[in-house]
Amino acid sequence: MSRANRYIAEVRGGLALFFNCTIDVEDGWWWGSDEDPWQWGPFASCEEALADARRGAERFKLVRWHAAERKLVETDLEEADVEALLQGHVSPATRTAAAKALRKLRRPDRPLPPRGHLIVIDTGGKVVVKTGERRARGSRS
Repeated sequence: MSRANRYIAEVRGGLALFFNCTIDVEDGWWWGSDEDPWQWGPFASCEEALADARRGAERFKLVRWHAAERKLVETDLEEADVEALLQGHVSPATRTAAAKALRKLRRPDRPLPPRGHLIVIDTGGKVVVKTGERRARGSRS
């Protein structure tokens, strides 16, 4: 894993927030490779995990994927608004917010090369649920 990208992500309540899947590791911040993001951890904070992941990777480029920058429907709308949207009973304001969130969701992201990046994925404590995907069992956020 010398030059492979390293990912830093959070687990809460046995749920990998960014990956929307249950996982049998302790809660906290973890880091690892694309193949196995849960190799080292848990750390009490994102900063601690990042500091550990930087060892031997001082020349890696730091990339941050924050919930504020990658807003998905889950982060823009309240759960009741999502339900109303799915049933077709929405206010004009909710419809506008949903359209804005979906445009951001569809925005193509430039894929990162598989080498030389430290990728911090901070969902702001929320589970990332992509359009058409269900929340993983045990989700509490």
